[in-house]
Parts: sequence; C-alpha cells; structure tokens
Amino acid sequence: MVVWGGLFAQTTFNQPVKNTTKHVLVFIERNSLVIEGKAKNEVSIEIEQPIKLPEMAEGLKRLYVKGLNDNTSLGLSVSQEDSVMIIREACNCHNGTYQMSIPQNLNLTVVEHSGNQWGGKWTIRNLAGNVNLNTEFGNIYLENLTGKINTHSRHGKISAVLESPKTTSISSTYGKVDIVVSPTIKADFVIKSCQHGEVFSDFEGMKFDEEQKEITAKINGGGSMVSLKSEYGNVFVRKNTK
Repeated sequence: MVVWGGLFAQTTFNQPVKNTTKHVLVFIERNSLVIEGKAKNEVSIEIEQPIKLPEMAEGLKRLYVKGLNDNTSLGLSVSQEDSVMIIREACNCHNGTYQMSIPQNLNLTVVEHSGNQWGGKWTIRNLAGNVNLNTEFGNIYLENLTGKINTHSRHGKISAVLESPKTTSISSTYGKVDIVVSPTIKADFVIKSCQHGEVFSDFEGMKFDEEQKEITAKINGGGSMVSLKSEYGNVFVRKNTK
C-alpha cells in the first residue's frame, strides 16, 4: 500500500494497551531507542522535534515506500496482531532517538530490521517481562530488568546493570560486554571470550574450565544462569558498589 503524507506537527503518541496484549515487538532500522517500563497500561512514544519535509520537497507530499501506514505522525506504524503490539518504522523521515514507555510487565523484543552501519544506541530499563534484543551494529545498555534476558549485538558493545535477573544470555561478536551486578546476586556464571579477548572480574571463585574452555562460577551459592560471551572483545563482570 502507498500512503501520502506531508508535514507532521506531533512529537508524542499515546495508545492504550489491550488487556490481551502480552508482547511488544519493535522493528528498528535507523534510529536509537530508549524503552522504559512504567506502571501504566499504555504505550507512549516521543521524539524531540516534529518531522518536517526537506526543503526540496516544498509543495510536495511524502510517499511512503515501506507499505506501512504512519498512524503515529512520528514516522512509525503501530499495529496489533493477536496478543502482540508491533511497532515499525514507516519511513526514513526520522533520524534520532525514539523515547518509548510500555507497561512494565510486558515482554519486549527489539530487532534491527536492516543493519544500520552507524550503530544506534538502545537503552532498555525497568522491565519485569522477558527481553529479547538483536542488533548488527547497535550499542545496548540494560538496567533494572528482572525477567529473562537474551541480548546480542554483532558489532556493538553491551553494558548492563543487573540486580536479580532470571536466566540471562548477553553476547557480542566484536564488541565488549560490561556487566555490573549486585554483590548479593545468586547466579551461575558461564563466561566465554575467545582467543581475541580477555575476561576481568572482582568476584571470587571464577574458575577456568579446561574442557569447556570457559570461565564458571557459583556466586553466593548459585542461582539463575548468566551466560556472557564476546568473541573478539573483552568481558567485564563488576560488583555494584553504589
């Protein structure tokens, strides 16, 4: 479908979330993201400046070539499929950061739909649902996530502040992995860094498993599985001293 559009004046979009919604799925191509969980049953999206037409397009209308309706006036399409709310970029008209808030108990998946070689930044925080993230070039920052975490960046770095997560897998192929965790965390750590990187930690009991070629540790008696990996970068595991 081809949709015509012109000058937008909005900088915010709000939509109530159906009681049947369990999951938010975000496809992103060219922008950075801040997604925060809040105790509200709505999705809120904000950008800093309204989207405008380029000077050379004066008197013309924008033709949407992705086959999506921009029903937010922020360059995004928001739709519902069964229990999943789907957010997609409807045009190439915004190049900045989308600030989003979603109900904190929903599951979240964010996928970089096509590789952005400039690498945006994704900040995800204050969520109790499961979080799945996959990006080619983006840098990722995680904070206060208490559900299951599965996060990968091929070229970007991943930083996280974890308090009491469930099963966690954080990996980067070429970037570093830098994790700050509570000193009282109960977790079974498995850390892999191939011959191109190193592992650093201030936790006691980290041991190298010669057979599996990985570093393992039962922190405070063990608990949730925390898997960390970087093939070409360093892995850092730090105690949160704040």
